[in-house]
Amino acid sequence: MVLLFCIVVVFLCVVVEAKRMLRNCCVVLQQRFGQRKALTVPEVVGKLLEKFTCEGEKTKMTVGKLASTLPDELNETLSEHGGLARFASSNPNFFTVIRENGTLVITLSEMSRSLVRQKHYKEEQRALKAQVFQKRY
Repeated sequence: MVLLFCIVVVFLCVVVEAKRMLRNCCVVLQQRFGQRKALTVPEVVGKLLEKFTCEGEKTKMTVGKLASTLPDELNETLSEHGGLARFASSNPNFFTVIRENGTLVITLSEMSRSLVRQKHYKEEQRALKAQVFQKRY
């Protein structure tokens, strides 16, 4: 009986020590490599909108073409939401998913188009200001 009690106590000590070592290892790894911050839905929408331009008909892109231009981190986040097409269809304020000639196409909504136009307009204004500043000096 005493022997069994000693074995249980030793086993519990080993388990507690293993948990402590594992916790310390996790802390060291987080400090060394940093914690991976998951992207929120608005951040994902913003990163997707950056891939569209407001020139001509660039307000629609095929799912395959758009997915191939996305970084790995964004693809991982989209896979958690069921993929690019499902994420886009679940955000109808920004995207519309349609099928053209058997291919899934993501189209921007009117609100998204205006956001993209505003962003490009601001970028053009900054570039013009930078050119004017460089001419002065």
